[in-house]
Amino acid sequence: MNAPPHGHGSEFDPLRDLTQRGVDLQLFTTVFRKEPPQLLHRRKSLLAQAAKHNRLQIATWLLNEGKVDVNSGEAPEIGIIALSHAKSPEMVRLLMDAGANPFPWVRAGDERKAPMTNFMLMDDPECLLAILPYIHDRAKPDSRLNKLLNKISKVPKKHENAPMMIERVLDNAGDILVQAGVSLVGVENTWNQTMPIPLYTSEKPSTSSTSETSTSPTTATTNSAQIAAAAGGATATSSRGSDTARDEAVRTAAHKLGEGGTGTMSKEEAERLYEERIEEEYAKREGGA
Repeated sequence: MNAPPHGHGSEFDPLRDLTQRGVDLQLFTTVFRKEPPQLLHRRKSLLAQAAKHNRLQIATWLLNEGKVDVNSGEAPEIGIIALSHAKSPEMVRLLMDAGANPFPWVRAGDERKAPMTNFMLMDDPECLLAILPYIHDRAKPDSRLNKLLNKISKVPKKHENAPMMIERVLDNAGDILVQAGVSLVGVENTWNQTMPIPLYTSEKPSTSSTSETSTSPTTATTNSAQIAAAAGGATATSSRGSDTARDEAVRTAAHKLGEGGTGTMSKEEAERLYEERIEEEYAKREGGA
């Protein structure tokens, strides 16, 4: 049985290998011209490999001379796949200048969906900062970030790990974004109203930290369903933002629950209840699959 002609499976792909090893551009172009990858997905794969291994010269050549179109109507995901592999701000800027769209919508039949690779780029805070100038409202960094996070939060519910991807954005990029003058106040996840993203803030709250007084088991049981929608996702395992921001999220949850933000539910209790609600939510989905 013949191996597939597009570099997948066990077949050795010399161009892919050269890209990974970061050889001299002249050698790469010589092999490229000798054995040009005619199929679109091969060229797409090479651009993604160049982005992944930060081969700026090869990526530049592929975009300019290799005829890899990041705006291809035939494969609109080319740009975002390459962006998702980018490991440096320079690579992000190269791809964005070439016209890569960080928010491609791919139509599959009657359904519009966003590729899951949309979220992978956000794993690197430096790359996130590099992409902000290419989003609307260039004079308003807060607005740019909100557009970015809100956009990826509105993907179809079939992508069940979408909210977790947004958590990774805030996990990894929270501190550096605040240092860059970007406020995370009001960033919410509209993907699923039962699992919202918390309100993060770089500002010190005016009130004292949340009381550590625990609620009774009866109160905890009563609030367990409500806390998922109100606590803002301040999970115990989260490293997002500062303790101040997490305390503020829990106070916001307490206020929404009609407790007036007085701290009648401790931070730990709110976090525990929210984690339990997440487990319940995923158990329901697995049971209904």
